[in-house]
Amino acid sequence: MEKETQGITTPHAGLTYILLSFAHFTDGELTDEERNEVMQRSIHTGGRWGYTKEEMIAGWEAACSVHDSCETWETMKNVFVDVLNLLGKQEGFGENEKKYLLEDLEAIMNADHKQHENELYWVNKIKEVWNL
Repeated sequence: MEKETQGITTPHAGLTYILLSFAHFTDGELTDEERNEVMQRSIHTGGRWGYTKEEMIAGWEAACSVHDSCETWETMKNVFVDVLNLLGKQEGFGENEKKYLLEDLEAIMNADHKQHENELYWVNKIKEVWNL
């Protein structure tokens, strides 16, 4: 487990990190469209999970801090995998939540109107690992 993963303190921060890092490391850029999509998806899920506005802001800040602390693409990817594994083991994060997360990733992938082969790889890999 990467040391940066320790900065993820809530499931919402974890989800937000997954969305943010997916938008960035899979195609090597983080466009404004992708960042906006990440923020909207993060807020939507945070609200659905019962987080307050303040808790969602704290989750966003934690996710951004962890994202920004990753010095290499490899570290960003490893934290992504760590957090996916942790989130997948959370109580209440069942098949429906996994499907919602995949929908979020696909929306982010399409936000800049380009589908990079690495984005497709990760979406398909997650589906395979989670048997979806």
